[in-house]
Amino acid sequence: MIPIIEQTTSIGLDSILYLLPIILCCALMPLLQRGGKGPAAGEAHESDAWFLSTGIAETYETLKKEVEGWRGEAEQQPASSGFGLFSFGKKKEPEVRFGIADSKAPRLLRLMDKSEGEIIFELTEVEGGGTSVRVSFGIRARNRIRMLRAQTPIKIPAGLGKQCPSCGKLILSDLKTCPYCGKLIE
Repeated sequence: MIPIIEQTTSIGLDSILYLLPIILCCALMPLLQRGGKGPAAGEAHESDAWFLSTGIAETYETLKKEVEGWRGEAEQQPASSGFGLFSFGKKKEPEVRFGIADSKAPRLLRLMDKSEGEIIFELTEVEGGGTSVRVSFGIRARNRIRMLRAQTPIKIPAGLGKQCPSCGKLILSDLKTCPYCGKLIE
């Protein structure tokens, strides 16, 4: 009879120490390449819409000026030093923030930003005057879009709204509850 030799393999501490840098590198490399900004591909998008009393051409130009302001603010902020593994000895060109990726004046303004992702403004002229603004954006641009909306004079076109019987403010006709006073509308 031939004796069977049982051999057990155990992973020692030295093996783990050799594998640890490889594991960390594989786990952290995608994050480092994006500048530590989190997920990029497949990022969830949100959308928002509002009405402005200005014409579509004026609204488009106002949005372009706002984007230029965003770009100027981003240039004023100090660039993150980062520590790319393959950037030693290379001089990096300054990254353009909020670059216009596509523009079909005065209907579409599509922006790309490495930090905040894609932002798409779609403008529609409303019959009777004014412009409907629809914006699609990534989660990282949420606060920027909220600030933009808060700064703009939003109006509901008269043909699309009705007056609340309780507070008298103009609201969208399909609402069942007044967003201002909470009164149930019949």
